[in-house]
Amino acid sequence: MGVVDKLQGSADEVQGVRVIDARTVEIEIHAPDSAFLARLTSEAAFVLDQGQVTDDGSWLTSPNGTGPFRLGDYHPGRLIVLESNPLYHLGPPHLDGIRMILDGQGSMSMYEDDAIHMTGVGVRDLPLILDPEHPLHEQLHRSPPDFDVFYIGLNVTEPPFDDPRVCQALNYAIDLQSIAADVLGGRVSPARGVIPPGFPSYNENLRGYEYKPDLARELIQGSIYGEALASGAFPDITLTISGSAGAPVPAYLQAILEQWRQELDIEVSVHQIEWADFIRGVGQRKYEMFSTGWIAYYPDPAVFLRQLFHSNGNGNNTGYSNPEADRLLDEARIERDRERRFRIYNRVEQMVLDDAPWVWTWFSGEGYALIKPEVSGYILTQMPVPRYRHVYFTEPAEVR
Repeated sequence: MGVVDKLQGSADEVQGVRVIDARTVEIEIHAPDSAFLARLTSEAAFVLDQGQVTDDGSWLTSPNGTGPFRLGDYHPGRLIVLESNPLYHLGPPHLDGIRMILDGQGSMSMYEDDAIHMTGVGVRDLPLILDPEHPLHEQLHRSPPDFDVFYIGLNVTEPPFDDPRVCQALNYAIDLQSIAADVLGGRVSPARGVIPPGFPSYNENLRGYEYKPDLARELIQGSIYGEALASGAFPDITLTISGSAGAPVPAYLQAILEQWRQELDIEVSVHQIEWADFIRGVGQRKYEMFSTGWIAYYPDPAVFLRQLFHSNGNGNNTGYSNPEADRLLDEARIERDRERRFRIYNRVEQMVLDDAPWVWTWFSGEGYALIKPEVSGYILTQMPVPRYRHVYFTEPAEVR
């Protein structure tokens, strides 16, 4: 309670946060919220040292943390060095430290040369290492798919996406199954909804979009822009993506744009901008069409449905607004019965699919990592925070 007042400058402090003693913080919320405890597991709820945050702004490079490791050195874009934290409340970790090489170029060669203990495996190398005869095959580990969804967002407050039939047509006009297999090597699965498989409230019975080009043409011809399309006066569309100007457009996006061209006679141009500017622009709803994704940072369906599709959701970057969806999301927020709450979310998810503020693309597939045999205790999870506390060496190990 009081967060909005603090952010808007009408209060100096957040009224609903009170320090009880050295190890206890009390939080008062302005309304019941069934997702609140789950939200406390995310980085946004971490307790920070106020002095370090407000003094000189150096806390990004010298943070005051409470985890099993602390930051020893940091070179942006190149290297992170973590050191064991002897004051960790559950005892120091097994490892003395961790070096994270951020420039992934050549990581496979470094692994083969015993210069690193662990690396991800890219599309180019995976087919070779999956061969049981490959010398690294026994060191290959599968990780479960991340809890994420990738999509092309549509600003539904602007032409031509203010007519849902246009948005639906774009979804029906692409063959995601073929693109996933032929362009992305089967490393992803077509997204048929907002909630990824395995996540709380996942609904395998949703009516998602399949490749139906005839229906796509029927929908767009019946839209308020049908005559404009037939006469060559269809509104210009620009897809904004992150990346350096002149960099190749990802092959899967090229395939999608080509199918729109072939099936609907719609041309879409591509504009690339740097990541920081891209994210800022998405948040400001500057783009009519943009390609991005969303990953769960706490284990509750509200992280997808309420944040992205409530009219007041802080991740609603498409301008989507459906009063009935808002009502149901507000109902789900205070519903304490888990199964009843999930059924409400299922209804909202189907509404969102039908209204089509996105062009759905992918759910992540399985990931792969190479881990040296002497490394044990590393847990491959579906959440984006690595777990190093329990990692240890089963035998003395050195990297060259």
